[in-house]
Amino acid sequence: MIVNWKKNNLNVVPIMKKEKDKKAVVSKTITLMPGINKIDEILISDLKRSLKKDIEDGNVEFVMIEKDGKQEVATSLKEMKPKQAQKIIAETNDLNTLKKLKEGESRDEIRAEIKDREEEIEDYIKNPKKKKGKK
Repeated sequence: MIVNWKKNNLNVVPIMKKEKDKKAVVSKTITLMPGINKIDEILISDLKRSLKKDIEDGNVEFVMIEKDGKQEVATSLKEMKPKQAQKIIAETNDLNTLKKLKEGESRDEIRAEIKDREEEIEDYIKNPKKKKGKK
């Protein structure tokens, strides 16, 4: 599932599970980077439960697509029209997320957009003081 963390900070979300003795313990954590994140579908219900207030406050946005006349949470770029996919790529700030988004994507123009965004992030990592768009 594709999720947009709209705050500017990193968020480590604990996923709580109840043990046999009814105590809640952290079973896993999900790290949300600012911008677009790709989350395993199996963890979405736990994420929604853990981030209920942030979802209500508009800090978490599930990227939606129209499928068979209904709105559904997007699971990949290949489900999206090119314009929406390009917007998602532009809002992705993590190289690992871009790598996950590239999986299964066969459209040359979208793969080129991902490559350009990867290069932009790598350039920023090497020289964080350089202005965006200046080569």
